[in-house]
Amino acid sequence: MKRLDFLKRQGFSLCVGTLPKSTLGVTMFDLKSIVIDVPKNVVATFLHEYMHVRRPKASEKATEKSAIKIMARMTNKEISQLALRIMRGGRR
Repeated sequence: MKRLDFLKRQGFSLCVGTLPKSTLGVTMFDLKSIVIDVPKNVVATFLHEYMHVRRPKASEKATEKSAIKIMARMTNKEISQLALRIMRGGRR
């Protein structure tokens, strides 16, 4: 909470939006705004944890690299659909 309060005191707003494919979030100092692409963040986290399950003995670096490769091959539509399914608890 302290971090959000700090941003508010600095005059920054926190927004949710759609960003270019490889961008999870961006700070726009000129507009005093932080924009977060929630679906991409949800999918990136899911894929990272999924890779831990698939390859439990892999290093953190290898896990991260695998998750990034999978996400890079996904379209924005696939990312959005997977994010919705994850947020629904895996239900279609």
